[in-house]
Amino acid sequence: VEDVISGTEIKSTSQWRSSCTTETGILVKVRLYYKNTGNEPTYVSNFNLYDSRARKFEAEVMPFCLENQIMFSEKLNPGLELTFESLYEIPKDAKDLKIRLSEYIYISLGF
Repeated sequence: VEDVISGTEIKSTSQWRSSCTTETGILVKVRLYYKNTGNEPTYVSNFNLYDSRARKFEAEVMPFCLENQIMFSEKLNPGLELTFESLYEIPKDAKDLKIRLSEYIYISLGF
């Protein structure tokens, strides 16, 4: 996890894209760096977020405010790396957010 931004508005870094906003929850933008250190191709897709109540949050599909996003799943050959952003809309009462990278690996987002 390289960067996390949250709020009711996530501004685009491009003049050609609009901001993402919510009136009912909180938006969380996560920038991830992923490197395939294995010997076989792997498929990378958006990871899910979980809160302290074990609620699962999936990434938004095609948010306008992101530039480097994964639409569905991308094949990543051995030795290659990828940096991408994901956007989540979560309820205001969500706490202790973690991103699930694999069955046993969770990374705390710090809020």
